[in-house]
Amino acid sequence: MSDSLRIDALYASFLDRLPPALQSAGRELPFRLGLVPRPSIPWSQAFKHAVTLQAPELLVEGSPGASARLVDRAVLAHLLAVIEAFGADRVADGQVVASRELALVLEQVRLARDEALFELDGHSAVELAADADRRTREAISSEQQCFGEGNPVPFSLYEAISSGKQAVGLTAGVALGKALGWRASRTELVRTTLMSIALGLQFQDDVVDWEADFTRGGAWAFLLARHERGTASNPVNLAEARALVLSSGVLAGLLRSSETAYRNARLGAVELGAVALAHWADEREREARGFHESERKNPGFLLRLKQLGPWAAEVFG
Repeated sequence: MSDSLRIDALYASFLDRLPPALQSAGRELPFRLGLVPRPSIPWSQAFKHAVTLQAPELLVEGSPGASARLVDRAVLAHLLAVIEAFGADRVADGQVVASRELALVLEQVRLARDEALFELDGHSAVELAADADRRTREAISSEQQCFGEGNPVPFSLYEAISSGKQAVGLTAGVALGKALGWRASRTELVRTTLMSIALGLQFQDDVVDWEADFTRGGAWAFLLARHERGTASNPVNLAEARALVLSSGVLAGLLRSSETAYRNARLGAVELGAVALAHWADEREREARGFHESERKNPGFLLRLKQLGPWAAEVFG
């Protein structure tokens, strides 16, 4: 079975268990969360990188004892965790209108995630997920507070909040490692590798999408630029914000951080023996390095690249 068919089959198994009144909303969830342009597009086509939804499977490549059943449970748990996190974040930042139906579907997503985690590592996995949920909620709340206040933000705070938002995406990989009997140091390497992947993607997204984020009410690049430039003034429109951000060099800095995160992911994947994941991270590291150099020399490069339309979709997803 191809990667895309597997993802869609696993999600279909979740849909089959939904109450009839929620199945339509569940089936159209990628569209309702604003991740795809049409209701008929499935989760397998919602993200450019397979690692976003299949990370646990890539991490245990070639590992003895990694049965198809265990891997399926881990991928399902990870898939549902990512979906629930995207839903919560998009509702919080106003990209999606909150509704009772959406809330009920996301609640079912979370419950099904916990069932899959329980099959992997019992109550400890479910408790780990609950702690990750708490960290993610707190991070989203902190993010909204930062955007609401509009004050300058240092990179250290931005990175801490970004890491908190990614917490829910680590649990399934760690639970799978424990289910396979891996020692604590190896499961910790799984956690740090997954975090590096998530941050590499997040840092780059926060460069590519910063102008759209600013118009919706909050962009990290803008707050980082205010801190970098040490300015007390608060630009009130996009043109002023663009001038500040491009003059600050923070976009190049974020891309450099993305490159570093991908490098850490590559090194972790190599140590885990995850060959395909190491290759993916190496490609992303090289790509981020090129973007960083171009952005450093020509501020606004990546935004202009994105505006090239269909071709850019192949790069950014």
